[in-house]
Amino acid sequence: MVSEKKYEIQGLQLGDYIRLIFDNFLEMHGDRKSGDDKAVIGGLARLNGYKVAVMGYQNSQTSPAGYRKSVRLINLAEDFSKPVIVFISAPNVSQLAPLDQQTNESIALYIEKMSSLTTPSIGIIINRNIETSAYEICAVDRVINIVNISSEDSIENISTKFKKAILEELDYLMNIKPEDLIEQRLNRLQNQFISFDIG
Repeated sequence: MVSEKKYEIQGLQLGDYIRLIFDNFLEMHGDRKSGDDKAVIGGLARLNGYKVAVMGYQNSQTSPAGYRKSVRLINLAEDFSKPVIVFISAPNVSQLAPLDQQTNESIALYIEKMSSLTTPSIGIIINRNIETSAYEICAVDRVINIVNISSEDSIENISTKFKKAILEELDYLMNIKPEDLIEQRLNRLQNQFISFDIG
């Protein structure tokens, strides 16, 4: 089971999260094959003393180009030993259209890259629907689940909460050996899909 912590936020878009939490965000465009899926935002950033890769999904369904763009960023993060922070949208799975073969292949490549990543990864759920895609959740090392907060909280307070949460997880995960991170992720993936088959 992925360790999950709940922190509160509402009313912000993906770009706002990135702008408020991270410093010096440099966005990356394109998958170097077919184009740029603008529904996927990704790039490199700083968070206090950490250099990290950040990516997130603005739509409920990402195109093959979007997943390839994500894989390109994952590879870059691994080449330079940067942790990966993923903002995860959680659509209602009953409302999603069937996926074509090309999209399924792109998702499979994304899962493979995330599950074998030699650097820490943290997923942040950015809406309240708990029916999030299981492969996105169990392919990261930690999950931060976002729920409502008081409307009186300022943007600065929200930003501080998230920075603290991510830094706490990074401080812990950076001390785990890469082979142990990979083993834990693969075990979660295996257990998750076995439970799906049984159900």
